[in-house]
Amino acid sequence: MILMRYAILGVLSISILLAGCSKSEVTPPESSTKPVFSTPKEVILPVMHGIVTVDNGLKETKVTYTFTNQTKDKITVIGGAKYSLLKDQAVFEHGAVAIKDYLDLEPGQSYTDSKSFTNLPQGDYLIEVTWNKTKATAAFNRS
Repeated sequence: MILMRYAILGVLSISILLAGCSKSEVTPPESSTKPVFSTPKEVILPVMHGIVTVDNGLKETKVTYTFTNQTKDKITVIGGAKYSLLKDQAVFEHGAVAIKDYLDLEPGQSYTDSKSFTNLPQGDYLIEVTWNKTKATAAFNRS
């Protein structure tokens, strides 16, 4: 009787072992026609936001640019703003407006500066001001 129990246990053990080692076919899940949407946990906004305004005078055109820190942290900006003035879609003038070596901006704090152009000929213009990888543009006309 004891021998019979060991024989049954042996057969069961071998059966379980062989069942675990046998190949089984896995069927892939049905493909769904519903789109899968992923919700980002954090949205990264640009560090700064830039705005350019143009004041067209008789002989002088004054370009004023403002860049605002949009982050929740203080940022340090190194170097000055670079600008390109395009006339009729071609580069008319480009350069930089120097500031001190670095500038700290608190959250929500803005930096405003201006550049004046005198005696611009008639035409359609586009001013592009870039500061800390943020670009602000404005179009204007001299007639």
